[in-house]
Amino acid sequence: MSEVVSFKVSREVKEKMRKYRALVNWSEELRRFVEEKLRELEAREVLEGVLRELEHA
Repeated sequence: MSEVVSFKVSREVKEKMRKYRALVNWSEELRRFVEEKLRELEAREVLEGVLRELEHA
Protein backbone atom coordinates (compact mmCIF):
# COMPACT_ATOMS: atom_id res chain seq x y z
CA MET A 1 0.00 0.00 0.00
CA SER A 2 1.23 3.47 -0.80
CA GLU A 3 1.24 6.49 1.46
CA VAL A 4 1.23 10.16 0.52
CA VAL A 5 4.12 12.37 1.62
CA SER A 6 4.17 16.09 1.01
CA PHE A 7 6.77 18.77 1.56
CA LYS A 8 7.18 22.47 0.98
CA VAL A 9 9.39 24.11 -1.62
CA SER A 10 9.88 27.74 -2.44
CA ARG A 11 7.64 29.34 -5.04
CA GLU A 12 10.67 29.63 -7.32
CA VAL A 13 11.36 25.90 -7.13
CA LYS A 14 7.71 25.07 -7.74
CA GLU A 15 7.64 27.30 -10.82
CA LYS A 16 10.77 25.64 -12.18
CA MET A 17 9.30 22.20 -11.52
CA ARG A 18 6.13 23.22 -13.36
CA LYS A 19 8.23 24.47 -16.28
CA TYR A 20 9.88 21.07 -16.69
CA ARG A 21 6.97 18.81 -15.75
CA ALA A 22 6.62 17.53 -19.32
CA LEU A 23 10.23 16.32 -19.17
CA VAL A 24 10.44 15.09 -15.58
CA ASN A 25 8.16 12.84 -13.57
CA TRP A 26 8.77 14.63 -10.27
CA SER A 27 6.93 12.05 -8.20
CA GLU A 28 9.10 9.25 -9.55
CA GLU A 29 12.32 11.25 -9.21
CA LEU A 30 11.56 12.16 -5.60
CA ARG A 31 10.48 8.61 -4.78
CA ARG A 32 13.77 7.25 -6.17
CA PHE A 33 15.78 9.85 -4.28
CA VAL A 34 14.10 9.00 -0.97
CA GLU A 35 14.50 5.25 -1.51
CA GLU A 36 18.21 5.64 -2.34
CA LYS A 37 18.82 7.90 0.66
CA LEU A 38 17.14 5.35 2.92
CA ARG A 39 19.33 2.56 1.48
CA GLU A 40 22.42 4.67 2.19
CA LEU A 41 21.33 5.39 5.76
CA GLU A 42 20.50 1.74 6.43
CA ALA A 43 23.87 0.63 5.02
CA ARG A 44 25.66 3.18 7.21
CA GLU A 45 23.76 1.93 10.24
CA VAL A 46 24.77 -1.67 9.51
CA LEU A 47 28.40 -0.68 8.95
CA GLU A 48 28.50 1.26 12.21
CA GLY A 49 27.08 -1.77 14.01
CA VAL A 50 29.74 -4.03 12.50
CA LEU A 51 32.49 -1.57 13.46
CA ARG A 52 31.19 -1.45 17.04
CA GLU A 53 31.22 -5.24 17.17
CA LEU A 54 34.80 -5.35 15.88
CA GLU A 55 35.90 -2.79 18.47
CA HIS A 56 34.52 -4.98 21.24
CA ALA A 57 35.98 -8.21 19.84
